[in-house]
Amino acid sequence: MQRYTLLITLVLAGLLGACKRDIADVQATPTADLNFTASATTLTLATAGPTDTVLRYRWNPLRFGLSDGSGTAVLPVTYTLELAPAGNNFLNVTTVDAGVDTNRRGFTAGELNTLFTSTLGLAVGGPNAYEVRLRATYASNQSLVRSAVQQLSVTTYASRFYVYGNTLGALSATSPRLAEVAATPGQYDGYVYLPAASNTIRFSNGTTYGGGATAGSLAAPGADISLAGPRMYRLRVNLTTNTYVATATDWGIIGAATTNSG
Repeated sequence: MQRYTLLITLVLAGLLGACKRDIADVQATPTADLNFTASATTLTLATAGPTDTVLRYRWNPLRFGLSDGSGTAVLPVTYTLELAPAGNNFLNVTTVDAGVDTNRRGFTAGELNTLFTSTLGLAVGGPNAYEVRLRATYASNQSLVRSAVQQLSVTTYASRFYVYGNTLGALSATSPRLAEVAATPGQYDGYVYLPAASNTIRFSNGTTYGGGATAGSLAAPGADISLAGPRMYRLRVNLTTNTYVATATDWGIIGAATTNSG
């Protein structure tokens, strides 16, 4: 009985080994080019709203043919954008997730501005010349395919809004500025003291903004915004809606440090 059991075991082992060899010999190979394209190659981000989509990359999803001629395979594919300074041969690469089993990736003006000024650490302005390509990774062994290269030139804007005017002085690097509201591209908030009885202000982030046709609206370059003083103002700007709010505030000290003349 042991003799027959051993024989059956050896036969099964041989069959399983043959199956493993057949599976290992069948390979999935991409059958078409990615055809990676861009909707734009030159961008000045300040000319668009921060939530406006200004750049779209598209590509053909990878398809795979089986080496044994039995048909096609469906494999999960992870897509990643690779960015590098132009002429760098992608020696210093920054990657951006482009999704799984998709065929497009869009960017808003605010998203690109954050990518270039914060993630890449570039100075505000430009143009900044970069090259972009798509990396497609598939299978458990992380096989990959890369696309042809697209050129990209981006001019960024300041993430803070400068305030200047007749009593604050001409626009400069030391002008009062409003900070960008966290996680809200295109919205700015801050306090500015206006020292005279009559003050006019404008804003700038590389583009000059002033008052629009209606109260509280912004336009580029717009008109001087008049504010009475001397007062401290909280200034809030929303470039998505092209509006501003100027709220006069009173500052004082309360608590144990105050004096009581009465």
